[in-house]
Amino acid sequence: MKLLTEVKRLKSLRPLELRAELDDWLVLAYNYMSRRNERRQLPASIKDALQKNSELHHLHQGKRCFIIGNGPSVNQQNLVSLKDEVTFVVNRFPHHKLAQDINPTYYVSVDPKFADGSWGTDFIKQVEEKMPNTTCFLSPFGLDFVNEQGLISQNKKYVIWPNQQYCFGYKQKIDLTKGIPGMSNVTKSALSIAMYMGFTEINLIGIDGNGLIKSENSHFYGHEPQPEDQFVLEKDLVSMSMGLRAWRAIHSYCNRFDVKLQSINPETVLSAIPQGHYPNLQKDTSN
Repeated sequence: MKLLTEVKRLKSLRPLELRAELDDWLVLAYNYMSRRNERRQLPASIKDALQKNSELHHLHQGKRCFIIGNGPSVNQQNLVSLKDEVTFVVNRFPHHKLAQDINPTYYVSVDPKFADGSWGTDFIKQVEEKMPNTTCFLSPFGLDFVNEQGLISQNKKYVIWPNQQYCFGYKQKIDLTKGIPGMSNVTKSALSIAMYMGFTEINLIGIDGNGLIKSENSHFYGHEPQPEDQFVLEKDLVSMSMGLRAWRAIHSYCNRFDVKLQSINPETVLSAIPQGHYPNLQKDTSN
């Protein structure tokens, strides 16, 4: 009877809704394979590095944090008001003119372009110069890169292994000593870290979600290169759609673990995530 009910439900879905649910199942299968391969194939050196993360479990139990993305909306917000809060920043945030004043608590970068030097090293040098007290989370390859280059040598660093993706139906509890969801987006990796640390209120800032379709700046520091042809554009749009759906799934996931997730960003397209408010965060634009 349960199977028959599910079949009827699936038949009632519109084609795009059915495609979305199929994508969820495919992602769940991918996540399962990733966890299995991790157990069988992940080098012992990486497993040992991940074990260090156990000291972070429940480190901030019951507290709130702010995850700051690099969307252009951060230029319209008074981020200095967060200097006494627990904050996560990502990727090229050290370019922000107020990075030193904000004094972020945590910095996260797991993109392969960080680890292979494609992004250069200027912003990595600024991590150490502007944010010397910030704890960094990097992929194993990113850690190897900064060690080889002699970068951010004074900052405390942890290794994380984002090898899964968030989707509807994801039920695994976050464990930083193993692989985590967030491989498709660094702010989602930061969210996984925050969940493991025990935060019960997570606020999103500067996660606009519409960079691909904006003709002006896609990030606070400028615009990333646009897709060079239609084929790449098609792939990027599919990725963007799945990324937005994943944020909806993340909201449901957070509710399951009694974590309050909200977006403090009037410009975001993530309307499925409740809008929050933080005093003095909005810039005064009256002058």
